[in-house]
Amino acid sequence: MVVGPFRMMARDDARFELLATSHRATLMFENIALGNKREIYLSRAGHTTGEPTYLGDSIARFDGDTLVVDTVGFNDLTWLNDAAAPHSEALHLVERIRPVQAGKYREYRVTADDAKALAKPYTYTRYFQRTTAELKEDFCEDRR
Repeated sequence: MVVGPFRMMARDDARFELLATSHRATLMFENIALGNKREIYLSRAGHTTGEPTYLGDSIARFDGDTLVVDTVGFNDLTWLNDAAAPHSEALHLVERIRPVQAGKYREYRVTADDAKALAKPYTYTRYFQRTTAELKEDFCEDRR
């Protein structure tokens, strides 16, 4: 099963780099078999319409030092977590990424709302220690 945005960040081995400009934020991942990146658009006021995708359509804004990401437009071909929790095309994610403890850590908080698959919205919080280590190349034999 393809790894979607929620699961990308929830994996035990999740490592990422956040690159931001005034128009776009890119999350680069290690150990993820779906192109290893997410594009998040800061310059768009609303979501685009189109075919649902694995990663959905992500727009964002900064609220102080917090990047607030709003994502809709998912297909239902990914899981929410490694326990194979399903979701539908109605999935709506709101993610908040901010530095904590003087920038030593990044707090990642996501709320998943999906009236078709979840009894109520689910919120997950995780902390990532900042590092200067470079991300390693992802190579999957199955993709040859």
